[in-house]
Amino acid sequence: YAAVKRDVSAEAQAEKAIKFFSDQLTALHEISIVLSLTETFDDLCRQVIFLGQQKLGFDRLSLWFVDPSDPEYLIGSFGIDENGQLRDERHQRHHISMTPNYMQFLQKKNRVLNVPNAPLRNELSEIVGTVDLVIAGMWDKGKLIGYISVDNLFSKEPISNQQQTVLVLFSQTLANLVIRKRADESLQSFSERLAILHDVTIELSQNESFDSMCKEAVQLGHQRLGFDRLSIWYLDSSNPGFILSLIHISEPTRPY
Repeated sequence: YAAVKRDVSAEAQAEKAIKFFSDQLTALHEISIVLSLTETFDDLCRQVIFLGQQKLGFDRLSLWFVDPSDPEYLIGSFGIDENGQLRDERHQRHHISMTPNYMQFLQKKNRVLNVPNAPLRNELSEIVGTVDLVIAGMWDKGKLIGYISVDNLFSKEPISNQQQTVLVLFSQTLANLVIRKRADESLQSFSERLAILHDVTIELSQNESFDSMCKEAVQLGHQRLGFDRLSIWYLDSSNPGFILSLIHISEPTRPY
């Protein structure tokens, strides 16, 4: 009788685990649809954290990206704070030396990193406790572009293998969306700058003198095209061995 009871109990637990995983996969599919409809990169990141907590049941999540301008640094996006509230972490930028083991592990293309008793840091990067931490990397053609992490601060329950598998699938889905969203925003930004450049060109063509055109070119380059400082130089027609500076932006932003 005891053996039969154990078998029934084991079968019930297996069925429960299968249902849980099936429900998680369904939720993940629904989340991916919602995320694909977000309009901006920031909206995407914000929804990742919110839906990861509400739909996938993770206690806390945090999303970090490798800085495209300097891979030695990580930049934040959004996360869940120590009170369970959505937190804007976009202002945070940390050197990878703050998490050397995590980055080394992920850069070896491991799918998931499990860190028991990991230090819990607050918004000021101060250690305020410990948690069980699980991290899944995001890649773009073999290049690590960031990671998503979860911990068990509130429930104190171990993060199961099934939950870790779901996190890996979530990170893979997110990586594809991030790549696409960045490409879309980059293209949109480029198109907008081309439109501005077209308008600037038309405005410059309406100048009546060469000097006024040069002065306005520097002003518009700074004001409309976003250049910090500009200079216009020309070859000296009377002496090709020299160049002449006609106008430039000096410190801080006054044209001369």
